[in-house]
Amino acid sequence: MTGMAGSELEHLLNLTRAALGTEPQGAAKPDQPGGPKAEGRGEAADGLIRATVSADGEIKSIDLAPRAMRMSSEEIGEHVATAVNAAFGDLRAGPAAPLDAAATERLAAQARELQDMSMRQMRQMAQSISDLMAQLHGGRR
Repeated sequence: MTGMAGSELEHLLNLTRAALGTEPQGAAKPDQPGGPKAEGRGEAADGLIRATVSADGEIKSIDLAPRAMRMSSEEIGEHVATAVNAAFGDLRAGPAAPLDAAATERLAAQARELQDMSMRQMRQMAQSISDLMAQLHGGRR
C-alpha cells in the first residue's frame, strides 16, 4: 500500500473495528449497555459459596459464608469448583447486545467503502505488475 491509499484503508479498518467493538477507540466499555461483560458470578451450596471471575480469566474472589466452614474440606473444594465454573459460565453467557439499525447501516456503509477502496487498490497493483511484466519481457530480446 502506498501513501494516502494505505492510510485511508487503515482508517476504514479502524472504523470498522470500532463499529464491531474490536477496537479500543470508540468501542463500548465493559459493563456499559452493549459492552462486554467484565465479570462473571457464580454460587454453590445454596449460596454459601460465591465466586467472581474477570473477563481476563482470573478468579477475583471466593466468598465462604460462615456456615460453609462446617463442611468437610472435600465438600468445600467441590463447591468452590462449582461456583467458579458457574461464574465462568455466567461470564460467557453475558448479554450480547445486537447492533441497532443505525449501527448496522453504518457498518454496512463502511464495509462497502472498504470493499470499493480495496478493489481500486487491487486494480492499481495489477496494473503495476502488468507494467513490470511488460518491461521485463521488453528487455529480453
